[in-house]
Amino acid sequence: MATTRSDIPGPSRGPEHPAPSTGGRRVKYALDRVVAAVALLFTAPIIAVLAFSLWAGRTRPVLRPDRRLAERGRTIVLHSFAIGAEHLRKRRWRIVMASGAAGLPQLWSVLRGDLSLVGPRPRELGLEPPPARPGLTGPAQLQQLEGWLTLADQLQLDDEYARTWSLRLDAGIVWRTIVRTLR
Repeated sequence: MATTRSDIPGPSRGPEHPAPSTGGRRVKYALDRVVAAVALLFTAPIIAVLAFSLWAGRTRPVLRPDRRLAERGRTIVLHSFAIGAEHLRKRRWRIVMASGAAGLPQLWSVLRGDLSLVGPRPRELGLEPPPARPGLTGPAQLQQLEGWLTLADQLQLDDEYARTWSLRLDAGIVWRTIVRTLR
């Protein structure tokens, strides 16, 4: 049975967790776009090599679209490299997947404003929308790297993130993501 956010207590804002300021969110989204643009410039050679390798290996299409649910019920399409099970027999493709490079095309979604760098996971269609703009990384994504989490646990982490959001929290999550990726 699919778990929906209605099965899990939602975020409640009390005096200890005031709503994030509009100004803070504007800074966050501006930083998202600047960082995504710079990251796309630096990762363009990697993106080009991966796309060409898949294309030369007769993988069509090179990018795999994935429809997801964003905040307020918006549907977004995320793209990642179409690396299938047949690719994972080769060590180089396993390294690409383990490094997260397969998701580099999602930086375009950040640049467009569909995603944030840090936020809750974009939700599968059929679930309740996330409590904030979804992100490439976030507390649930980091925790999932350490071990399997139930959907309820992931949703709880997403709600906690939305309740306690700050630029400092985002900076810490970005730092932990970088450290985890480089391990």
